[in-house]
Amino acid sequence: MAPSAGLRDDPVMEPAPGMGQGIAFEMLGLPHGAPWPEVRATYLRLVREHHPDTAVDLADVGRRTVRTAQITEAYALLASSRERAARPAVDRGSKRAPWRFEDAIDDSRRVLLDASFDHAFIALLEVAHLVGAVSYVDRGSGVLEVIVTPLPTQATSLIIYLEPGEEAGITEAVFGVEPLGSHPPALLDDLVDRIAVLLAAPRSPEPE
Repeated sequence: MAPSAGLRDDPVMEPAPGMGQGIAFEMLGLPHGAPWPEVRATYLRLVREHHPDTAVDLADVGRRTVRTAQITEAYALLASSRERAARPAVDRGSKRAPWRFEDAIDDSRRVLLDASFDHAFIALLEVAHLVGAVSYVDRGSGVLEVIVTPLPTQATSLIIYLEPGEEAGITEAVFGVEPLGSHPPALLDDLVDRIAVLLAAPRSPEPE
């Protein structure tokens, strides 16, 4: 049976060796020491801009694939460094201050998924196909993008970012929306509520 994940309102990627923080910031086009919300927002923007699906020809596909890999590697290193820096405070029993995705995207919503990271990602990917057109999938980085079209000429990018929660078996997800045009984005609460209903619904077992 396909894994399920329940939403509850409210781990780190390993970078490839050989890249330092200075190069990672430069790869993202950011000054050294840029605040974390800016790093995350820049990463999400760049992976959308350089997605191979928007390539004009095969050569462009190759260039975009390489660029996306570089962006992801740089982000992985910065995320890993941030996690290691926060770890001592967590070990002493102090609560780590949560990063604010709200600072990175105008409209966002944070939820907790009652499932492991892998199961939550698979379940969200499954229901994402029911909500709109899945345009980007990066399981290693925990990023999904879905293009939803509430009206024929008003497309919205729904970005879903996942990372392991502080409790075992819990995954934290942040949902954000950005309009693909000058129109307002689709209502985020409606999209998240629809996803919650789809996640809670029983799904057919996989054929043997």
